[in-house]
Amino acid sequence: APALVVDVLGTRTPRDRSHYEHFTAWHRRLYASVEGASATPFTERALDRTLPSVAAVLCQVLGGSGTVTEQIDAAWPLVTEVLMARAERFGPRAVAATAAGFDRLRRSAGFADVRRMSWTHRTKPEMKFLFAFGEDIPFGRPPSYWQVLTSMRSVDPDAPARAHNPGIAPRPAIDPQTLVYHDEEGLI
Repeated sequence: APALVVDVLGTRTPRDRSHYEHFTAWHRRLYASVEGASATPFTERALDRTLPSVAAVLCQVLGGSGTVTEQIDAAWPLVTEVLMARAERFGPRAVAATAAGFDRLRRSAGFADVRRMSWTHRTKPEMKFLFAFGEDIPFGRPPSYWQVLTSMRSVDPDAPARAHNPGIAPRPAIDPQTLVYHDEEGLI
């Protein structure tokens, strides 16, 4: 089953500090013994996260001036042609997933209220067409929007993590006023 392993290294231990000082070499050795997990382009999950972002950029650049609907209508044939040709290089499943992704995008852009929207709007969320992943979408809003990434570094949302080890008492936090670290045995 998939798992996440997190190392919590201490800066006071020479061996742990060495991991930080030789980070690149350490990871090269680590990855030599771990099977690489590749990010597969044109999978349904990857397309759900990235296709709206790519389509929005291309429609804005290639669609000329006008409303969101006019720009999408103008650029859509070229956008779909280029991206479908690229998906064909990855096989029939990629083509089917990309076509389904384009169908979803086109349906959400086809609502009548999109005609009065802009791509982004700072003060009126009901007037914007693009929402970032994780951004609050107004309750009751019809699905007339695209959710886009604000960074192409990651296609997965952040996961909250909390360290828990019932065998060790938590260390007190650093006091920013005195910058003194309190250890279990006393001050260091």
